[in-house]
Amino acid sequence: MVLSGIVLLSFSELSAENVVFVIFGLLAISIMFAFQFRDHLIVSIESEDSGSDNNG
Repeated sequence: MVLSGIVLLSFSELSAENVVFVIFGLLAISIMFAFQFRDHLIVSIESEDSGSDNNG
């Protein structure tokens, strides 16, 4: 991914302050993805529940 490449590049010239910004940036990105993924999971689970029972 492009993001991981950018993060790796930024890691090559890090100071203590930059570490904090990188960590918070990654946290914000992962939280946004988590919310989108969670909504997608909830929708797929609900559609499965409304369908037939295929737990085998």
